[in-house]
Amino acid sequence: MRPAATRPRALPVPFTLYLALELGDTEWTLAMTARIDQAPLVRTMPARARETLETEIASAKTISACRGRHRSAAATRPAATGSGCIVIS
Repeated sequence: MRPAATRPRALPVPFTLYLALELGDTEWTLAMTARIDQAPLVRTMPARARETLETEIASAKTISACRGRHRSAAATRPAATGSGCIVIS
């Protein structure tokens, strides 16, 4: 007997990098993670160093992508705490 309905295939979860910024006059602090339940990667840099900012984000994407390959769908939802985090896909 054929099944009346089939289960949809699980879609791949897109990679998300959560990024929190603390922007000061002399230095910027970044906290980045691929999972809400994972400790963030924290970096401090001179203020307004945009090239360094782009380099750090690219580095965090490659590191977090390796760590976050087998994550659950619940961990990919943005935090509802209003913590000032943004999501970069």
